Amino acid sequence: MAARIRPTLALLLLASLTSLWWGPPGWAASAQTDEARQLTLPEAIRLAWEQGPTLAAERRALAEAELAWRQAGVPYRTQAGLTSGYTVREGQEGAWTVSLTLDQSLALQPLLGGAAPETIRQAEQALREAERSLAEARQDVAQSVLDGYLKLLEARAAVARSTEALRQAEAVLAQTELRASQGAASQADLLEARAEALAARQNLAQAQLDATRAQTALNRQLGLPLRAELELAGLDLAGLEPAASLASALPSVERLIAHALEHRADLLTAREALQQAQITWTELKRPFEPTLALNGGYRGQDGSVEVTLPLDTWELSLSGQARLYRSGPVSGPNEPNQFTGWSAGISVGLPLLDGGSRQIALEQHRLTLERLESQLAELETTVAEEVRQAHEAYLLALEALPARELQLEAARIRLEAERIRFDAGVITPRQLAEAQAAYQAALSGATTARYDLLRAAAALQRAAGLPVVDEQGRVLGWESFVSQEEE
Repeated sequence: MAARIRPTLALLLLASLTSLWWGPPGWAASAQTDEARQLTLPEAIRLAWEQGPTLAAERRALAEAELAWRQAGVPYRTQAGLTSGYTVREGQEGAWTVSLTLDQSLALQPLLGGAAPETIRQAEQALREAERSLAEARQDVAQSVLDGYLKLLEARAAVARSTEALRQAEAVLAQTELRASQGAASQADLLEARAEALAARQNLAQAQLDATRAQTALNRQLGLPLRAELELAGLDLAGLEPAASLASALPSVERLIAHALEHRADLLTAREALQQAQITWTELKRPFEPTLALNGGYRGQDGSVEVTLPLDTWELSLSGQARLYRSGPVSGPNEPNQFTGWSAGISVGLPLLDGGSRQIALEQHRLTLERLESQLAELETTVAEEVRQAHEAYLLALEALPARELQLEAARIRLEAERIRFDAGVITPRQLAEAQAAYQAALSGATTARYDLLRAAAALQRAAGLPVVDEQGRVLGWESFVSQEEE
């Protein structure tokens, strides 16, 4: 199959370049201005990555997730402050006091092999989801730009065909009018020729409008002004080569499904959500049991330190304060004596009644777990089916290429024969125009078949959780997937 794909590569590339040469009216002149942008497909993809609206939104979401993750860790960072005050007591002079306060919390459970605090876990999960979402958005944007790029090429090729069809229709009309003046054509033939010329003008206007719409859509994806002129460089040989080798390197559908189940971002997110829910469920399942807390401290004349360690959460809390400066006497006759020295203790808490809140929370979380498990199983089934359908669509697009090539070759031979007959005066201009239109349609079908294969390959790659392009925006073939598995 790959051997039959390669011979038409140059022909299809020539068709793409021909569509760019003709373009819509005024295109050739505007392409020479400073504002015209000459873009290859990789350049268009990189431009969409840099300034397109989709990735800009994803980068903002990632920045917000990073800030939320940092905010979640704030309670476990050192908090310190200074306080200053002026105090007047009976029988004493007023005194200025400056004190330093210090608070620190430490989550010891992760160091002991346990889970991090729930707020930290949720923030980390959200950050990982944002990172995966950005990576997936890059490939989704690449696929979207690929489709928009091909649509614009197709639209401009349609303009070229419509322009040629109009030229042929006007030539036929001129010939028919001449023959009608000589009595060789009927009034019906003349009216039919005029109707075909009018229809050709309408088709050209519609093709130009479709090309404008395709250009506007691509400009929006690239983050450019909607009416900015674009000059596309077409698809070069390096860009088409991966598609030409897809037939021989295509992995089996089972390998693609296995890769999708392991690497698809939506499945990874669903599994992480289920894992976090299971951790929370384990914490909620603890029965009504006593909770122990160790506490200790030291109080001096100018400062104190207190430490608390609940043994159920293992979150160490340390707070202290120190008097840095006092302008008056340290104590006086009316100041109560304060305890100085160290202290240690243990406290026990026993929950008795909670109004049923724990049981309600358990029931709610059990339902949540069931929902997440069901969603994960359904998502795995859906992903596998998406890969199967995308694989079948790709095979159909691949099988369509030989048929389009045969149709193109047949139309070319027929057109050459009709030109010889026309030069010999055997057929009319209308018959030659019909043969030329058939050839243009066959050429369009062959080019569209190539583009449809690229689209089907990109859709299958995304369904399988594979990248469509590399970091430079170059289209990837199946060889990259095979080499990745071998590594």
